[in-house]
Amino acid sequence: PQVLELAGAVAMLSNEPLRAEAHFGKLVQLAPGLAAARQQLARVFLRTNEPDKALETLAPVLESAQPDAETLSIAGRAHFQRGDTRQAEQ
Repeated sequence: PQVLELAGAVAMLSNEPLRAEAHFGKLVQLAPGLAAARQQLARVFLRTNEPDKALETLAPVLESAQPDAETLSIAGRAHFQRGDTRQAEQ
């Protein structure tokens, strides 16, 4: 999992979001309960202007008892990108 995380991060820094999506997507498949993996994949989707995919990726974490601040922040950006400013502020 660490190799996938590093490869995804390098791809994002190299402005290769499709490669990053592949790495982080595989990481989510291998560790679906890892919030950080879902956050990274959601960031890729925000960068490629796919806020619905970002929210779908974050859904399991958002539906947990207490989603963390970073997940809520990424979800807020996704709602904002969708033009849903009311939901983004929550």
